[in-house]
Amino acid sequence: MDATLHTDAGRHVLRFERALRHPPEKVWRAITEPEHLDHWFPAALHDKRGVGERITFRFPDGTDGGTGTITDLDPPRRFAFTWQGETLRFDLRPTDTGCLLVFTHHFDDHAGAASFAAGWQICLGALDDLLDGTPPTDHDWVAAHEHYVDRFDLLRGTTHPDGDTWRVQFERQLPTPADDVRPHLPTLIGAEPTAETDTRYDADLGTGQTVRVELRPGPGGARLTLTHRGLTDTDLDAAHTCWRTAIQTLATTLTGHPHQTEHPVAHHPMT
Repeated sequence: MDATLHTDAGRHVLRFERALRHPPEKVWRAITEPEHLDHWFPAALHDKRGVGERITFRFPDGTDGGTGTITDLDPPRRFAFTWQGETLRFDLRPTDTGCLLVFTHHFDDHAGAASFAAGWQICLGALDDLLDGTPPTDHDWVAAHEHYVDRFDLLRGTTHPDGDTWRVQFERQLPTPADDVRPHLPTLIGAEPTAETDTRYDADLGTGQTVRVELRPGPGGARLTLTHRGLTDTDLDAAHTCWRTAIQTLATTLTGHPHQTEHPVAHHPMT
């Protein structure tokens, strides 16, 4: 089942519900015991004992995954903990055929929601396989990522006052590394750079308008932030439509996955 996304107390919350054909006691072991977690959870959990106790995480390649704290432990009903400032919670509710697993992830990075949702969808699918005793299923993380970008409407620009003009900003997590994104920036912008580094691309669009694209690491790839400055009231709608379309086209070029939501194609600001 797809994840849903909402806000709670100022944080973003992903929610998954899974109807499992297994009793809560069996599922509880799978979500708390290291020998089972190794088969589906992204990192090994160490040092966990009780509420308030610290957890350390280690990724399969042996690298440090940070620390967290157990915030709720009620076998076999509830297990919750923090991980690098974010909160994960598992709730098990008995049903006539097994139990309902409700998994939630509380976080601040709205633009990373598609990456988180795609990752947890694959992890929970691996948990299903573990519980059912079936071989691991192959999953297309990139396709799932792009699905959630559309589902959560994550490519929606924002408008901000900027002196006597306006600036429009887009933030898009791409499921590809920055080195693969960088060669496509001249096409995205439609202009040669006035300044360029490994992490930034600046261009002058004329009539007092400038655009800057910045690339930095994000969950699963490069985080692209595009800022268009010098816009007047009459420019705003066209700028939003143009950049939304252009960034979606870039993502499709990089991933090969077309977007499910179609948007009208606008002329580039340079034309």
